[in-house]
Amino acid sequence: MSFKIGLRNFSAALASAFFSFKYPTFEVKGAHRVPKEGGVLLCANHRKAEDPILIYKGLHKAQKRYTYFYAKAALIKNKLLKWYLTDCLGARTVSHTAADLGSIKWGLKKLKDGELVCIFPEGTRNRTDADLLEFQKGAAIIAHMSKTQVVTATISGSRKWFSKCSIEFSEPLDLNEFYEKKLDDAVKDGITEKIYENVKKYLKK
Repeated sequence: MSFKIGLRNFSAALASAFFSFKYPTFEVKGAHRVPKEGGVLLCANHRKAEDPILIYKGLHKAQKRYTYFYAKAALIKNKLLKWYLTDCLGARTVSHTAADLGSIKWGLKKLKDGELVCIFPEGTRNRTDADLLEFQKGAAIIAHMSKTQVVTATISGSRKWFSKCSIEFSEPLDLNEFYEKKLDDAVKDGITEKIYENVKKYLKK
């Protein structure tokens, strides 16, 4: 086992233990629905920086493989933190100021290699009273270009200490009607709407 993989596993286990204390009644539903083989694009809602760890907690018993995450480039200014997140944890930074072709290619490569990749379609943490922010089109583009399996993860709860917190994973979405068409604005909107509605469906008040 390499140093980076060992550090990754240790860090994830340590963080998982911490959040087991913060959310003693953390509930996981549907982890078995996430395919165990082949490329999978996991689309989740996003309220806290802890969300990737909660997704890890929700999946680690059902999935033996690692989950790769997209991370907002603007949040990683510290060089040590950037090294840890990108080199050790396998996150990929995303720029929202322009079409980030490098990040799209990275995701396509991971999915082609049969990896599990998580993206937060809201593009940033939701700090509003709204259930969800408007979803960006990046997830739809990656899904269509890779023709991969897409599942959603919905994290619910107030996120206060010792409060109820849960995560529910969906069955793979049926996107064949979009995959058969040319990628245009209508197809992007259709895929994005389907992902949005599926995340919202499992949201608990």
